[in-house]
Amino acid sequence: MSEKKINILVAPLNWGLGHAARCVPLIKLLQEKGFHVILASDGHALTFLQKAFPHLECINLNGYNIAYPGSGKNMFLRMFLQIPRILRAIRKEHRQLKNIVKAREISIVLSDNRYGLWNRDTYNIFMTHQLMLKMPGRLRFLEPLVHRLILIMIRRFDEVWVPDYAGTPNLSGDLSHKFSISPKISFIGPLSRFNPAMKGTTTESCDILFLISGPEPQRSLFENIILSAVKGTDLSIVILRGLPGNEERPQADARIKIYAHLPSEKIQQLLNAAKTVVARSG
Repeated sequence: MSEKKINILVAPLNWGLGHAARCVPLIKLLQEKGFHVILASDGHALTFLQKAFPHLECINLNGYNIAYPGSGKNMFLRMFLQIPRILRAIRKEHRQLKNIVKAREISIVLSDNRYGLWNRDTYNIFMTHQLMLKMPGRLRFLEPLVHRLILIMIRRFDEVWVPDYAGTPNLSGDLSHKFSISPKISFIGPLSRFNPAMKGTTTESCDILFLISGPEPQRSLFENIILSAVKGTDLSIVILRGLPGNEERPQADARIKIYAHLPSEKIQQLLNAAKTVVARSG
């Protein structure tokens, strides 16, 4: 008689595709280790996971619905005013998790930047690269305070994983390395859904590959800037919109190919073949 698999819930934040994408190698590893993986998120992140792992159960888990401003003007104030709504969303996802844990007999919860996903009856892991927030100009004196608040918010978790190198060079800079950290925080190294050993080729080479992602409206603003900049160019262009489940394609010139989304293997082939890659970090 085979042993019953341990159920683990993997739940990334829906904030662009980055959080969901970096969970891909962890999900594959957990499956290889014999865990029964259940996925939870919302929006494009959930659609991305469903396409990447069609054989796994996916649960719709309400997100934070943070509204980014269309420009940087008064950004801090506008984000600050959303804090009560964000806290309500965190409490709501915490209540949702109680039902999920009971119904699916979850033993381990791996939360990627979702602060409410801890439960007294499970082992709770929080993954983040953001142990502090960069503050604008005159408000930088608040950074140590915000860092302490983040540590308070993650104190309920048994472990905290930072997907980066512990020393230098590193990818997250001050976000993970500026302040001292607690013993429960571990640097697990960078995560990527791409396979560095794969050297596959594609006939779809291009001069410039644009990778678009991020929360709205910034994702759409970035896309519109790109479409305007490449109009009429003689270069071969591929634009990946970062919209899994959305097959709409904006009108473009013949030399411009636009995709809503592509499988990871195809994206890696395009990355290998492109002469120039343009993307924006989170």
